Amino acid sequence: GLVGNSYYDRVKKRNIYCVEDEKARVIGSNTGKARSMINYEAKGLGDCIKDNIENSKVISIGGKDRAGIILGGKNPDIAVYYNKNGEFITSDHYVDTVPEWLENFNQNSNLNSYKDSLWTRSLSSSLYLDYSREDNYIGEIDDFETDKYSPTFPIGIDKKNNTFRVLISRPWFEREILNLSIEALKAEKLGFDDQTDLLAIGFSAMDYMGHKYGPFSQEMMDAFIKLDKYLDNFINDIDNIVGLENTLFILTADHGVCPLPEYLLEKGKQGGRINKKNLHEALDWIDEECEELFGRDLYYRNGTKFYMNHEKLEAENIDRNNIYDIVEKYLTKVVGIEKIIVNEDIMSAINQDEIMQKFKNMIHLEKSPDIYPLLSPGYMYMTPYGTTHGSHYEYDTNVPIIYSRYGFKSKSDDALKTTVDIAPTILKYLGIEIPTYFDGNAIKL
Repeated sequence: GLVGNSYYDRVKKRNIYCVEDEKARVIGSNTGKARSMINYEAKGLGDCIKDNIENSKVISIGGKDRAGIILGGKNPDIAVYYNKNGEFITSDHYVDTVPEWLENFNQNSNLNSYKDSLWTRSLSSSLYLDYSREDNYIGEIDDFETDKYSPTFPIGIDKKNNTFRVLISRPWFEREILNLSIEALKAEKLGFDDQTDLLAIGFSAMDYMGHKYGPFSQEMMDAFIKLDKYLDNFINDIDNIVGLENTLFILTADHGVCPLPEYLLEKGKQGGRINKKNLHEALDWIDEECEELFGRDLYYRNGTKFYMNHEKLEAENIDRNNIYDIVEKYLTKVVGIEKIIVNEDIMSAINQDEIMQKFKNMIHLEKSPDIYPLLSPGYMYMTPYGTTHGSHYEYDTNVPIIYSRYGFKSKSDDALKTTVDIAPTILKYLGIEIPTYFDGNAIKL
């Protein structure tokens, strides 16, 4: 039932954040919000490991709260995330008191010292032109020395900005995530015995930077170069503490990101930014015509997503298809909106091609909106700068999956695999029965 970062809850009649927990309290700080997976019943990889391997531990650490929470599954030993105020925190859904290793890290990390740091290229500037576009590129977000639009290196943190909030969009943040992960591993003795443990890590700064600069940028190229070095140090630490022969690494991503529309157009491809004025006009026309013909309170609208008031439509015998037609008539007048998607049509479709299956996989009959627009390739709501994700197109959905362990023979496989194959693959590798409710298929390692 987890259908997005946030979504409209028809029962509570409000938008809810995906990992909000109204009853929990923060552990580890006086600031931040308590989070958990309290709203969901489904178990994840870590839960299956704990249910089947006695004394196993599951530790989940992320920058974003939803990354740290969701990676750990329903009941990890602890899920840790950043409060954007210089501290990593958890909630009393997991522990009653802050673990000593987490408290020590918060006291000693001194994240405020990054206020004077400058993000510069790791390698020769000429090399970046060989593998990425020019540095000063229209469409990238400039959040440093913004008196003149100049999205270029070096990139620091303006004194007027909150260092702790900006830090999560700089490559150094991932180094801190890995440093914290090593402290957790040592303190919790992950991998110290013959019982399998799981350490889940979410690199949230990569997402923030992807939104700001987009693929093919020098910033993202350098961010990955730096992350590669941080991972090298992390892997060496794992080798020294646990031994690589005792460790299986899995590296993947939850999504890609659309190239900047400006870059797509330069390359002769389709792309653009939805005109907000035109979009708002279309939405106003929809509201006005629907109210004129059928009355008020026909739906709840969250941005461009429509949640039908099924009770009212049925009680007043209003054909919802008439509303769908009105939504389609006006929204498709907006340049960049390809068509509208209607959940009923998707679920009843006989066509089982890859695109249709993607839509079926994303729909939850109670929690998903009834109708929402499908953007044309390369188009996005984000304006005037930056980029985003969330479509079914390849630039958003094609991600790598790497399984690595000391002793594995190197091989690659370009056949279609999915990120939901990871959990059954690991369970099969550990000899644990795969729950019937798991999506995906086990891959032979």
